[in-house]
Amino acid sequence: MTTLAVDSPFTIVTGDFNAIGIIADDIVFEGALVGDNFAGYGRPLVAGDLFVGHSLDQIVNTGGLAGAKNIRLRTGRYRGKVTISGVLITDVGKEVYASDDDTYTLSSYGNSRVGVVIRYDSTNKAIVEFQTNEPQAESMDREITYGDIEVGGSYQSIFELSATKNYAIGTRRTTPDGRTFHFANAGATLNTDLLAQSQYHVQEVASAAVQADADAGSTTLAITVGGGDGDGGGNIGADVLKNGSIIIFPGSENSINMRITGNTEVSSGGTMTLTLEEGLPIDITTSMSVECMANPYLDVRAGTAGDVNKSFVGLPMRAATTLLPYHWEMTWGRCWVAPANGYGDHNPGSQARSNQVVARYNGTLMVHDDDNAESEYQQHVGFIMTRAQANGQGAPFIMLQICP
Repeated sequence: MTTLAVDSPFTIVTGDFNAIGIIADDIVFEGALVGDNFAGYGRPLVAGDLFVGHSLDQIVNTGGLAGAKNIRLRTGRYRGKVTISGVLITDVGKEVYASDDDTYTLSSYGNSRVGVVIRYDSTNKAIVEFQTNEPQAESMDREITYGDIEVGGSYQSIFELSATKNYAIGTRRTTPDGRTFHFANAGATLNTDLLAQSQYHVQEVASAAVQADADAGSTTLAITVGGGDGDGGGNIGADVLKNGSIIIFPGSENSINMRITGNTEVSSGGTMTLTLEEGLPIDITTSMSVECMANPYLDVRAGTAGDVNKSFVGLPMRAATTLLPYHWEMTWGRCWVAPANGYGDHNPGSQARSNQVVARYNGTLMVHDDDNAESEYQQHVGFIMTRAQANGQGAPFIMLQICP
């Protein structure tokens, strides 16, 4: 570190106002709660955003780029009278949250902390001391979603089904007790007692040549898709690989694993451009090859006898259908999954010291046994946490361990 050797006057900023660039193609109305979109731009607050203030003006940026206009904000600590449904005089001192740009609540679940109730005013009205740019309060009902709500979408709880894709497929959510969930799309009716399989068990791109050189730091890469890739006819839809993976084989150097954040559509094989999570770490040339896998949560279904080679990706929290396909899959944490029946000592919880569980083809559980053909090579999905009295099969809770 280098200390100052000359005077460096410090600039004092006064007032209770600030500004933030608006996100692309949106409108912020006067009086709206404004949130940071986790990329440094302001937007009408979305549940989970960092609260940065109230908008002082209506800012119209329809068709405009991110940052094209600034949102003037009231910031710091200030007070205002707002509507909070069900607020009581005994709620003074409680933290206040927001679920969107104009909805205040005392529930922290999935929402953004905005201030504290300092006075009860009247039915459903309270005086709130707002507190901007403060971290979310640590509370046992606070969850973290690692991804933004999609344009036109809204917050979707863990136990909710939707016909709208509210998050990017594969988005991860965690709860304070360590449970992990991934946002998924159902390709058929699911069962909340059974683990669900990914239909993308075959690599979308088995082996492809790099189509054009790409410099280190580039976030895009063009590859040549084969005529037998994708659906078997060289067809891969736009963003089918989003939140999937690519492995690049540079030849003499170590392979490179990266997350894919987007892809262009390709029909009957040919050139497809991938967008990557960050810049390439080395220069990529056409002498190199790649392999790609799709997002495993893009099409999940209940297992059948014909799906013995497919992998299980989670436990549906609701029985999603093709009409309401968007749902959350638990991928890590305490839960119950239907045990297999009729397998004697291989039924979960049937005997002591048999704690490792594997998934049968239909998504039920069996105890792993190297000497049992049914369970020897099946996918490990966790271990038994609690058993019925005196062992016995019962309905054991397990620690699901598929994807943290």
